[in-house]
Amino acid sequence: CKKRFAVNGEAFDLIPARNDFDKFNNELMNPIRKALEDSKEKMKKDSYLQGFADGKTHKGKELDALKKKIEELPFWIKWLLGSRLK
Repeated sequence: CKKRFAVNGEAFDLIPARNDFDKFNNELMNPIRKALEDSKEKMKKDSYLQGFADGKTHKGKELDALKKKIEELPFWIKWLLGSRLK
């Protein structure tokens, strides 16, 4: 049979040995995989927060520029538009 070999005159079954090796390999790799997934999640979260902060800053600058333009309008135009400018 191709799945059994003789080692030191004893029969040696490769399938259980391979399964034990795979189990041991998975036990060693699971913390590494978890750390990688956690780092990816942290990178996504940091990227989202950075984008949100940049967008908020950009919108704030646009709003300040718009308020500055509104302040430069004549009083009668501001009076006509009323509270819609706020």
